Amino acid sequence: MQRRRVKTARTVLKIGSWFGGIIDHSGNLNSPTPWYAVKDNAMSYFSPAVLTCGPVTLKAGRTLRLRYRLFAHPGRWGAEQLRQAEERFQSE
Repeated sequence: MQRRRVKTARTVLKIGSWFGGIIDHSGNLNSPTPWYAVKDNAMSYFSPAVLTCGPVTLKAGRTLRLRYRLFAHPGRWGAEQLRQAEERFQSE
C-alpha cells in the first residue's frame, strides 16, 4: 500500500484527451489544503487533509464549510485559463 501526503499545487490532470483539476477555495480551513492519497490493490483514495495541521474544535451549532471546484475540459488548458477559473471561483 502506498500512502503519501500531497502538497497543494496548481496542477492540471490529463485523463485520455480530457484535462481537469481541483481548485481549493482560499476561505477553506488551512488553505491551501494539503491532500492525502492512498493507492492500494483494494482501493484508491484521494482526499483533502484539512486536519493534518492539527485538531479543530467546532462549537455546538457551528458548521465547517469546505469548498473545492472540480473541472474537466476537452483539450488542454493553459496557465491563463486556469488562473481565470480560479479567480472566478474565489470571487463566488
